[in-house]
Amino acid sequence: MSSRGRLVLGGATLGPEAVRLLLGKWAEIRHSVSVRIKVRVHPGSSRNRVGGRYGEGVLVVRVTAPALDGRANRAVEDALAEAFGVVHGSVRLLSGARARTKVFEVDGADSAVLAALIES
Repeated sequence: MSSRGRLVLGGATLGPEAVRLLLGKWAEIRHSVSVRIKVRVHPGSSRNRVGGRYGEGVLVVRVTAPALDGRANRAVEDALAEAFGVVHGSVRLLSGARARTKVFEVDGADSAVLAALIES
């Protein structure tokens, strides 16, 4: 997403309203560069992976770290930061510290990346 709130997807430029319609339940766009994402965490996986969907409006994140002493949460933050190409400090856990379904906020996130992750 550019600073003007537009998204280029498949050669078409979408405005802010079209982006909101496209992402729907997947993310709440708070600012042009900040998104809140519902995430379903699968700790103890064989590899780290961000992508796919769990039900409606939830992105799947698999991490190798166990769900012990916040290790999986830190691994999810790292995985999301890498997937969105932002620094680790740009990813914050907002809710669900002890649940498998969590809400993260990512500053500097590109909504085109989010759309690609949802479909992968």
